[in-house]
Amino acid sequence: MPLPQSRESLLFSQTDSVVICGHQPDLIRRALELNVNCLVLCQTELPEELRSLETRTCIISTPCDAYRAVRLIYHSTPIGRICRRKNLVTFHLDDLVDDVKEIVLKERASCYPILDEGGEDCGIVVPEPSAPATAQKGGAGGPQRAGPVCPGPGGGPDPGDH
Repeated sequence: MPLPQSRESLLFSQTDSVVICGHQPDLIRRALELNVNCLVLCQTELPEELRSLETRTCIISTPCDAYRAVRLIYHSTPIGRICRRKNLVTFHLDDLVDDVKEIVLKERASCYPILDEGGEDCGIVVPEPSAPATAQKGGAGGPQRAGPVCPGPGGGPDPGDH
């Protein structure tokens, strides 16, 4: 099969495509114009003139070459296999630390999302692997409020703000 000579003859033409490419501005533009599901840019960044283009495409930039990117995608585990979809345990910024601790000890998950007042992700609780088997009620200083351990996409307090 010959290589495509113009952007109209490129091999994808559907929005449910995942496009993986290097520095090929015509291919990148066509993918964005078609609103493909995902555009993976290998060893390049989105050209400046295309950054203002309105699109619903998820754009991922990687330092890997295209061959390695394809192999990593092929061998990756779908998020649905490792994450709960139902009965997800979440915490809120105003939850008491003692209550959070009790639930963490009971549930034994690897991490728990923290949600803000609007239900948006603002951090994550990651239990220590050596957490004690029993929860103690009311530590010194009385009840404490939970806060983000690791800031999520919404930010959270700066660790230096003690």
